[in-house]
Amino acid sequence: MIAASTLDALFYVLRRGLAALDDPDNRSRLAQCDQDEFRKLVAELRTWPAGRHWLRAWPEDELRRLTQTWQAERARRGLGNGPDVDRR
Repeated sequence: MIAASTLDALFYVLRRGLAALDDPDNRSRLAQCDQDEFRKLVAELRTWPAGRHWLRAWPEDELRRLTQTWQAERARRGLGNGPDVDRR
């Protein structure tokens, strides 16, 4: 489980989209998410416009790429990547 402030920072930078993952610090934050936290992150990204008209919901192809990055970063750090995350 990661600190709420770390998760908040991740949400903040992901407003820029996948480009935010070019930064190693952001990939590190992403890797710190366990499976439940990652599922919550994906659910939030999928529904961002709800109450935030200035944000767009992430399309499925970007969510897949985010999931692949999360899995790869966790595996690289020896944290395991768990089963595929349901993106629905």
